[in-house]
Amino acid sequence: MAGIRACEPEAFAAAPRNAIETLFDRYVEPYVPYMSDRRRFERVRSATLIERNGTRCPQFDFEMFARCMAFAVEADWHSGAGRVFTKAQTSRD
Repeated sequence: MAGIRACEPEAFAAAPRNAIETLFDRYVEPYVPYMSDRRRFERVRSATLIERNGTRCPQFDFEMFARCMAFAVEADWHSGAGRVFTKAQTSRD
């Protein structure tokens, strides 16, 4: 095994998934909706407040994605337990 790479679903048309890929698919299944969400939110009403306070919303780049995924794994998100987090648990410096 030489590593991991992202690929489009069409890549599996020529060759079916192997056992490791199938296992990986099962492991990330609970996170797929979050990884593929393309919603964009209107911010006209909040922009004035955000700009007035000098707040900047971070870009959702790979670094932010990795941070979110690390939190999901740390919180045992895949268990489906529907945990409720306190403010202290969700605060990140």
